[in-house]
Amino acid sequence: MLLVLAPAALAQYTPAPRTVETHDISDPEGSLMGYYSALLILAPDGAPPPSKAWTVDIAANLGYVPPLSYDQRTAGRDKPEATNVTTVFGYPKVTLWFPYHIGLTAAATIPVQVNGATPHIYGFALEGLAGTIGKVDLIPRLTYTGGYITGPITCNKDLATSGDSSFAFYYRTVCNDMESTDRLEPDQWTLELNATTSLAKGAFIPFAGIGVAQYHTTFDIQVQTGSGIDTDHPILKMNATEGYGMLGATWVASPLWRFGGSLFWAPGSVFTGRLSITLRLNGRP
Repeated sequence: MLLVLAPAALAQYTPAPRTVETHDISDPEGSLMGYYSALLILAPDGAPPPSKAWTVDIAANLGYVPPLSYDQRTAGRDKPEATNVTTVFGYPKVTLWFPYHIGLTAAATIPVQVNGATPHIYGFALEGLAGTIGKVDLIPRLTYTGGYITGPITCNKDLATSGDSSFAFYYRTVCNDMESTDRLEPDQWTLELNATTSLAKGAFIPFAGIGVAQYHTTFDIQVQTGSGIDTDHPILKMNATEGYGMLGATWVASPLWRFGGSLFWAPGSVFTGRLSITLRLNGRP
């Protein structure tokens, strides 16, 4: 008898299918996802540094996360999203240089919770010296960024203490007095062309570059009910192809240490800056 009833019981309690909304990067929801997607591009944080084979670069960087305005955080809805989680974002990375000045970089965030948000982001970059025009080196780069970030973006406890009665009502009735476990999932490729040169006997290396990014970004709204996810809330997707530009330099302080900085601009999405420090372990001559 139990075997007969079990399939019917499972069918009765199967969650309703989630609605999937696809947004253009130009609309409010898509623009918000485009902002995060651009910040997560594994762009250079200093001059791309081709080196001799089997050199290893161990680096860490830190970038500025510009705060969004109230209108940007509402994303066309009735209340602001809790998107201003932090003002800095960084990660360690390692680059191994192969023959013919080809470098492979692996990077990953440290999964430390900041104001309720925890990043689990990873990325790879492949770059190499394509040629030289005069004293300018041309360096193409191919990058990929994946993983996810979790955090209470839709339902944040700050809503209940904001002093706005409508937000407190929203948190109590829509959010069920619980923070959401929203999930941002980038899935993006970029292709860049960077130009560098060497000044001051190699101590100062400026660079400029342009790139194009292919975004496939998902934002899964995970409002909690106490027994699972509220399936009334949609999964948002944004697919777009966008360009960006970079300008920066690296200071070669010694054979071991390098310090870099760059400005990054994705029109319509974000303008920010990044700093880096690199330990270079030279390979064989």
